[in-house]
Amino acid sequence: MKKIPFLILVFMLTTGFFKSPLEECADKSFIADNGFPLTETKSTKYSKAERDKMLFEHKKRKKLEIKKHYSFPICKNFNDIYSYPKTCRNPDGHMGTVPYEEVLDRSFDMLLLSGKTVVVKSYTKSEQEKRYKKFLKKSLKIKMDNNKYYKNYSGCVAYKKRSPELFKAKYD
Repeated sequence: MKKIPFLILVFMLTTGFFKSPLEECADKSFIADNGFPLTETKSTKYSKAERDKMLFEHKKRKKLEIKKHYSFPICKNFNDIYSYPKTCRNPDGHMGTVPYEEVLDRSFDMLLLSGKTVVVKSYTKSEQEKRYKKFLKKSLKIKMDNNKYYKNYSGCVAYKKRSPELFKAKYD
């Protein structure tokens, strides 16, 4: 009979009812870091009408950009070619080894390939708090599988090593 309270105490101490100071630190910094995104998004392709409109706008913008690019004087010093903001241009009209027109076309092609981002779900503040509570109740081993949590935990370990007195005062 005397062993039952002792076994209950050992059970409580070993099953995670109490968190270590490092885990408390990681939990607080995970919440402060916004470990979970506020929205869920997905990428979709542009429709034919959207692509046509974007192509029309790109052609207009391309003409203006090329006109602006060729209005700069030719660079006398090689290092000036890569200066920011642009004050001169490469003698052969290239941007590095590629013609400037091709650079503009490549960036537009990458924009078309990447598609547009559409919001699938947006979380309210109360839903976000529920997600955090549910996640923080899990065991440390499961929480460490989350990359953001792992980085926060590593930061807390470094903080504890760097200034143990401050860490102990804050989390113990």
